[in-house]
Amino acid sequence: MTWTELSLDTTHEAIDWIRTLLATHGVTQPLAIQPHCTQADPTDWDFTLHLYLSSTATMNGQVQAIADALHPLHRTGQTSLLRQHHVAEIPAAAQTSATRCGQRVVLQNSDRPLQSPRPHANDIPITLKPTLSFGSGLHPTTSLCVRLLERSITPGMTTLDLGSGSGILSILMAKLGATVLAADNDPIAVQSTRAAVQDNHVADRVTVIQGSLGQGNDLGHWLGGDAIAHQAVLDITPSFDLIVANIFARIHIALAPDFRRALERSPSDHGYLITAGYTDDYEQDVSAALSNTGFIHRHTERIGEWIAQLHQLA
Repeated sequence: MTWTELSLDTTHEAIDWIRTLLATHGVTQPLAIQPHCTQADPTDWDFTLHLYLSSTATMNGQVQAIADALHPLHRTGQTSLLRQHHVAEIPAAAQTSATRCGQRVVLQNSDRPLQSPRPHANDIPITLKPTLSFGSGLHPTTSLCVRLLERSITPGMTTLDLGSGSGILSILMAKLGATVLAADNDPIAVQSTRAAVQDNHVADRVTVIQGSLGQGNDLGHWLGGDAIAHQAVLDITPSFDLIVANIFARIHIALAPDFRRALERSPSDHGYLITAGYTDDYEQDVSAALSNTGFIHRHTERIGEWIAQLHQLA
């Protein structure tokens, strides 16, 4: 069998847009994501994406549909032009790609041994199937949360991952020794988190639910999608040592009192809150809302315009 390889270069921010557009147009094939490292092309691209289609009578129409779907991203400078090649087989590297995230996390799309990036003794491998269902885990906000979790989580913590998405942050916290409640108000995200938790063998440490903290159910879909049917509201009686929430700024601001109530019952002196999912345009608004609710700012991580903040209960 021969294959048609479609590839393009892109940024951190555009990866999940690409995945969503492809899924919307019925593409179900795995998407291989590899760091962009072509010295002959000194651009600001972060990743190169590869998609492999079996050569069939309807393939040309599918390629054109994919090109049309992705063209707006190229027009706005978020991707290169789509490239097309014919190959005899899918390269092994495309089936076992891996990307470092933070200091210790290595995101991989296979359980097979990896040659790159070179493993270290304290690396934390996280396996994500290369589907298009929900998120790549390569958006800057995910990397920023990983950085803050690596410095904040200690074994024995009880934590909440609010807006769990692909499940990466829940898996990381579990592998660092925490007990995790993962919650999202998107049913596809909940399915994705559950599958990833099972694939990474941390189901004994991570509970996954569809729902929200406090008044979150009154705020609609956290990522601007279709309206969400009635869901469970998390009982704030259980206490958390740390909450990580990678969602819109307006949700952080609205949930500030709920964050406090969910953290202040903990007998520990942790009370950590990691907020992400917004750019520096909203930094002061989020910080002010948390400060007014009794949080102290501890640290900020940045990638370009994207930020993640670590606050702690006073």
